[in-house]
Amino acid sequence: MKSIIIKDKSRDHNKIKKAEKSLKDNLRRRKLSRKKDIVNARTT
Repeated sequence: MKSIIIKDKSRDHNKIKKAEKSLKDNLRRRKLSRKKDIVNARTT
């Protein structure tokens, strides 16, 4: 019983970590795209 709970917890932890990583990646991408937009606006 205990081992199952531990497995579930670790799986949830991995899911949370993946979700956080994808959120951070999305934010980073958005920042990069915003920077690109600013550069494009300056050049045009």
